[in-house]
Amino acid sequence: MSVAKKRQTLPVKITDKTVANIVSKALRQEYAELNAAIKWIVRITGIPANTVAKWYRGSNAPKSSHLLILIAYYPYLLHSICKTIGREDMWNAAVRFDIPQSMQTRLAAKHPTHAPRDDRFVTPWITNSQTGAQFNSRQLWFLEQLRRGSKLQAKDIIASWQVHERTARRDIAWLIEVGLIRFVPSGKTGWYALL
Repeated sequence: MSVAKKRQTLPVKITDKTVANIVSKALRQEYAELNAAIKWIVRITGIPANTVAKWYRGSNAPKSSHLLILIAYYPYLLHSICKTIGREDMWNAAVRFDIPQSMQTRLAAKHPTHAPRDDRFVTPWITNSQTGAQFNSRQLWFLEQLRRGSKLQAKDIIASWQVHERTARRDIAWLIEVGLIRFVPSGKTGWYALL
């Protein structure tokens, strides 16, 4: 056996039952807050309802062509598959290039009530130990956008997260208080930047 093959770490044996459980769990996570999940999956993918119902219950695993269709729309499933095959690095690269966010946008276009709800696809580049602070999903998103060079205002939080202006301003005030961002004045308005 070659040296390269000896050093390879292969993922655990993946059975149809393993895949069925992964798909069921991921779809349930995607639709945790919505009713009629099976109907929505059918509308989005074009796959028959009876087949989707079996996946949703976890009684059957999708065939490869259906699995690829599901992975194209559902980031939780993509993440679960990467984790199962031992390739978190692929998932982290996808997050860095905003692939899960674009998947969510594509999904929301076909399914208007299915908007992103949290920070699950934000790369955590700041830890609580650095500041001793706790951050909510909106704040993590805001920090990530600033890290990428965006010039943001409170209205960006309002638009992206459908929250009230008071909530957005409170989120920003906390980030200023813990010393992570500052306001950059520009004419009558301005924007926020990382310190």
